[in-house]
Amino acid sequence: MFALLDAAFAQDPVAREAIFPWLQRLGIFTSSPDDWGPLRAVARRSTQEPPLLSDVSLLRIRELLSSSALDDLGQLAVEIGKRTLVDGYIYVEGIRRRQPVLVAEAYLSASIAGGGDPWSRAAGDTPGLQWIDQRYVSFFRNASGGLGARAFFALLGAETAPRPKARQVDESRHGEWASAIENTAGGRRQRELSGGRATHLRNDYECPDLERVLDTLPALPPGERRPRAQALFSALRTAWRRLYSDVAQADAVYSDYSWRSVGPILRFG
Repeated sequence: MFALLDAAFAQDPVAREAIFPWLQRLGIFTSSPDDWGPLRAVARRSTQEPPLLSDVSLLRIRELLSSSALDDLGQLAVEIGKRTLVDGYIYVEGIRRRQPVLVAEAYLSASIAGGGDPWSRAAGDTPGLQWIDQRYVSFFRNASGGLGARAFFALLGAETAPRPKARQVDESRHGEWASAIENTAGGRRQRELSGGRATHLRNDYECPDLERVLDTLPALPPGERRPRAQALFSALRTAWRRLYSDVAQADAVYSDYSWRSVGPILRFG
């Protein structure tokens, strides 16, 4: 910890008196340090300007996570993934462009996810998706011991299926928030709403990366569109219980001083 502080500052008794209690409250420094203090420090850092992790740092994090018996290990790992970058790539106009990617917003490339990964096949060169570089397969394999690339990055929040996200809420009634129903909503969702008075949705989710992939399919030649659509269904089916079953329904509501429920509607279906 002292390596991160200016030596003169750390030795100043006035500064020492002021900063150490603050660091202890944050869990970054303790009088009886444990091996997981550095992990908690990373998990608590700002999400602004996340650092690009070196290979040495990745191995150290892997070592600590592999040996940890912390009750909050899963959440701690995801918080680290929200605050760290690794080597990756995106597609721009069909061309792969290398760039750092945020682990908890990225997807496992086909080589990391394993043979036959349906999501990477379905997504193809869809723009806007972040992918973790396949080089980490051999990197973690050659660094003996600990988690492999797939298990490690999955623990940090990387995904193998389109990631659902809570829809931004814009109105509140007595502290309960809801999002306005989109005018463009159609299909089954619109039919289910048409018989009610609903104007908003509570506990609503969206899946922007799924929508990005769906938007690319109509323009593809039939010979490419069909297998990618089949791969997409396979990805959704495989991840249904893990990612979508708990967010498949939203509560349709209208305002009458407080939110009044019309009933649940299918969000994914």
